[in-house]
Amino acid sequence: MVPISKLHSFPHRFDPRGSRAYVKQQQQHQRLPWDSWLTMAVGVAIGVSPWAFRFTGLDYATLNAVIVGMLVFALAALTLTLLDRWEAWVTLGLGFWLCLSPWLLGYEVYAAAALPHIGFGLMVIALSILTLWRGWGRGEE
Repeated sequence: MVPISKLHSFPHRFDPRGSRAYVKQQQQHQRLPWDSWLTMAVGVAIGVSPWAFRFTGLDYATLNAVIVGMLVFALAALTLTLLDRWEAWVTLGLGFWLCLSPWLLGYEVYAAAALPHIGFGLMVIALSILTLWRGWGRGEE
């Protein structure tokens, strides 16, 4: 019986594309882009913004911030593992939703809720565009 450590000692043997492709794939997985980490931090900030900016009395605004914050965090975490571009496109859409949600959900007159949503939405949009721009020439779709 072969120990498990021996099975994983030569992973390029099991890669049909050869050892160079495996090494290149491992190098791509080892990169930790700062924009994804920053987007995760912004997602956490969006999620806690109802308590930080004290608009928990507005149910729609609070629920919107918590849900969008969790989604932004989860999609940014996926960009660290899957290396696909669709997460950045969905995050871009969430950024636009966050900017427009004060008017679409009817709390634009409450500055304590509307301004953080607009500000965080613009941050998410900028970080998503940066993520898309950084991955543009890699062909990782």
